[in-house]
Amino acid sequence: MKSDFNILIGKTRNNQRFREADNLFKRVEQKYQEKAKNKFHIHVTGHSLGGALAKHVNDRHSNIDKNINFSRGSTPFKLQKGKENQYDVSNVFDPISMGARMEGGYQAKQYTVRDPLSAHNLEYL
Repeated sequence: MKSDFNILIGKTRNNQRFREADNLFKRVEQKYQEKAKNKFHIHVTGHSLGGALAKHVNDRHSNIDKNINFSRGSTPFKLQKGKENQYDVSNVFDPISMGARMEGGYQAKQYTVRDPLSAHNLEYL
């Protein structure tokens, strides 16, 4: 709940989950750089909180090819356009991903399950 609240108010930088996501990315990146000699592609993805974590990592690192998020949580109070490699998939009736849709960028498809409780469910994307 704390991470979700921090997403809502736009204060994710010092949240433990977001710091852990950064640290995990750094470990994965280092491991594959050593093994593949920089010939590899990294894609980050997630749903809801996972999508917010993936966007956070994508915003802070340059070695990511694609960032694809499903019903990503975001704040409507601090809108910031994503990078060129970022894609969001969401339902137009999903209140949780409303901020992500307001940020613009690439909206791969917006589905129209009208029930706000079901609209956030991955089953309907």
